[in-house]
Order: sequence, then structure tokens, then C-alpha cells
Amino acid sequence: MNSEALRLARRRGPTATIAIVGGGASGALLAIQLMRRATYPLKIVLIEPRANLGGGIAYSTRFATHLLNVPAGQMSAFPDEPDHFVRWLKKNTSFGYGPESFVRRSVYGDYLGDTLYEHEGRAPRLLAIDHYRTRAKRVEVSDGSVRVWLRNDIGIVADRVVLALGHHSPSSRLASYDVRTFSAWSESALDDLNPALPVLLIGTGLTAIDTALALEEKAHRGAIHAVSRHGQWPQVHSIKTRPKVPRATQLQGLNSARELLRSVRSLLQQGYDGPSIVDLLRANSANIWTNWSMEERSRFLRHLRTYWEVHRHRMPLEIARLIDEMRWTGRLVLHTGRIRRASCVPDGSFAVRLALRGGHDECDLRVSRIIDCSGPESDYRRWSDPLVAELLKSGLAKVDSLALGLLTDDLGALIDTSGLASHILFAIGPARRPTLWESTAIGEIRQQAASLASHLIGDLLPKPDARGQQPVASRVDGREPTNAHV
Repeated sequence: MNSEALRLARRRGPTATIAIVGGGASGALLAIQLMRRATYPLKIVLIEPRANLGGGIAYSTRFATHLLNVPAGQMSAFPDEPDHFVRWLKKNTSFGYGPESFVRRSVYGDYLGDTLYEHEGRAPRLLAIDHYRTRAKRVEVSDGSVRVWLRNDIGIVADRVVLALGHHSPSSRLASYDVRTFSAWSESALDDLNPALPVLLIGTGLTAIDTALALEEKAHRGAIHAVSRHGQWPQVHSIKTRPKVPRATQLQGLNSARELLRSVRSLLQQGYDGPSIVDLLRANSANIWTNWSMEERSRFLRHLRTYWEVHRHRMPLEIARLIDEMRWTGRLVLHTGRIRRASCVPDGSFAVRLALRGGHDECDLRVSRIIDCSGPESDYRRWSDPLVAELLKSGLAKVDSLALGLLTDDLGALIDTSGLASHILFAIGPARRPTLWESTAIGEIRQQAASLASHLIGDLLPKPDARGQQPVASRVDGREPTNAHV
């Protein structure tokens, strides 16, 4: 720090520090919003083992067929600039992408990283970003501040900590059979596979779609079996026709899961477009979810969750065509049922018996690998992350009764075991599902990032000095480097 910067820092008071645990989409969006709003010395610490910030699990994939499942026009990083991503695409790519394009997920990861560093370059001189390429293992809260301990035993003192943990791979669904399964989110899930032998996918959602397409890209020739209890693929985005869209007034008074189902069925019978109904419900999901009792939430999860996710998480038409082609040629086989039995065979393969829907028919498979493509693990008590385990053990965080995530207030502040909301520890993204239900897509997370950044910046605003003057930030011509700590 040069003498002029040091003089300015002394005049403005101590630098506030905000640590963000997780550098995927949620962490990057929050860091960007903090930089946009900072008017005083601020240090942002991002704790993320990946070299590239913004990618996370979802957007670090390099398979060409792994596309966003939302059009580019709806994927801006900023709630108040809906065309920001499309403008970035036109400036930084040569593929002719438009608002209706379904872009490669890796490109979106590049966009988030580029936007983060662009804002860092525009930041005031005394706004710094540190990127620690490791993981956090515990936090200690005392006297209005917090220390974050990293796995390399570095302790970071911060004023506020935000958990941007994203998703966690699912727990093994076949642990009771003593059969090894690979998580679809593991980097080694598709390694060392004999391309001529069949594999089994557990689940038929978007993760299974991604895995099937990745196998196709790797020239896998063996049959790909996929099994789920309902045997439904995600619905397909369609932009060919103008849908009949219901009005918000046609979805009111949804005080129970039964009333929700009744209203949706009525609108479908009237000819309204199913995806449009889901999109309208999604826009009001937080209010609906908040007003429901725990009993109604539980009933929704038991009876309607699968149907909601099939219609809510849709796939692009071009991806649907690839999946249809794989099914028509027999490379992808869908089974409606569940795994009844699984065992290892001396040659290294697995014998799997499926109980098909209806309970009378069975199907025997011999596969070389079982890949778990079911949804992310939302019960934080099952996470292998030591930070989460320590937060729960210490009582600083609490899992909700439906095991959807962590209990938070409306701002995202963690609620401890005594029922009090923290003013130091916060969460953003999927962890907030118990409060919001819909908290996994960019549309919701970017709004959370904007709201939380506004709160944190205001909460840490330096007090006026004796003359009643607030500190004023200065601008800098160059960009301050990001520090990487391994």
C-alpha cells in the first residue's frame, strides 16, 4: 500500500472484511454486488478451492452438450440489467447468441468470472479481494466478529461470513447393499469405463440427462439404463408457439397442496400452457411456501415434488432431440421402478434387479458401473463437509425439520439452535430452501445477492467521525491483484 493509500485508509477508519465461503455462482454474484455497493474500505475474502471463480459444480463442466436449461435472456447476473448476459455474449463470443439461446454452461461460468474481475478492476483503490484456494473447516464467533479457520490452518478474521456452499453430492442410495456407486457430480464418475459395457443411472432428472449426454460425447457404445420411481424425463422448453399464459389472479388462495393441485388442473383443462403455469407459481413460490404450515409443506414434498421438478426444471429442445435419438436407437433405456437388489459379480460388474412399477414385474441387469444421478443432498446432517458439521455441532446453524437446508431469516441470517438469528453468519443459495423453497436458480440467487449485499454494506457502514463526516471512497486507475493462497 503506498503512502497516499495508507493516509486515506487511516482517515476512513478500519477496513471491513466479508468472507464468502464458496466461489461458485452464489459466491461470485454476492461478491459482485458487494463491489457495486461499497463506498468505504472493504475486503472480500473468497474461500474456494477452484482456480476459476463463478463456475462451481454447475458451470465448470466442459462438455459441449451441457447447456443452460434457461434461455440467455433470463440469465443476467443483475436483476436491474436483464440484458447484461446477452450483451456480454455478443461482445465476447462469435456464435450469434440471442435472448432465446441456450448457451453452454461453461460459457456462463466464464461470464460470471469475467464479470467478477471486471468489477474488481473498477473498484475503489482500497477495496481488495483475496482468493484462498482451499476449504473452510470451522468458524469461531466472538465479540461481534468471526474467525474462519481454513484446512491449511490459516485463520481469517472477518466482520461477516456468508455461506455460499452450493450443492452437495447425494448420499449413496445403495449403501445397504455394499455396492460402490459413483456420484454423477464426481470428476471420476466416467473415468476408466469400458465403452462397450452397459451402465446404470439412478434418477431421470437433469443430472441423468447430463450424464447420458456426457457418455455420448465420450463415445460410450454400451446401453445406458436409467431408473426412477416415476420414470419421467424433464419437460421440454418450447418457443415455437405462443403459449396461453394465465394471469396471477387465477392462482390465488393456494392455502394447501390440495388447493394448488386443484388450481393447476383447472388451468390445464382451460387450455393454459403447463410451463407458463409453473413459471407463474415460481414467481410467487416464496409467498405460497411461507404461508403453508409444515404439514402442508410435507404433503407437497411427498405427493407433488416430483411433478413440480419435472415441469420446473426443463431441458432445451435441442437436448430433448438428442435424448430422443438415444432412446430410439436403444442406447438409452428408461425403467420405471426401483432397485430391489444389487450385488458385486466376480468379474467386477454389478448384478442389479429392478422392481418395475406395479410391483409384479422385475428386470435383471448386468452393468459395469452404477452412477447416482439423483438430486443433491439437502439434509446437511449427511454432508461430509467439516465446516457444516462444526456449524451444526456448535449450534450456530440448524437444519429444518424437513431437511431441505439451513434455517435462516428473511435476509439469509443463520438461525441457531436457540432460535436466534445471527447478525454475523449468513447463507445464500440452496441452503435457504427451508425459508424460500425456490432458491437454486440464478433468478432467485441474483436477487438474494443484491438484497444481502445491500444489507451488509449498510450494516458495516463506518460511523461518522467527530466532525460528522462520512468517509468518501476514491477511485483507482489500475486494478489491484487478487491474492491466491493454496
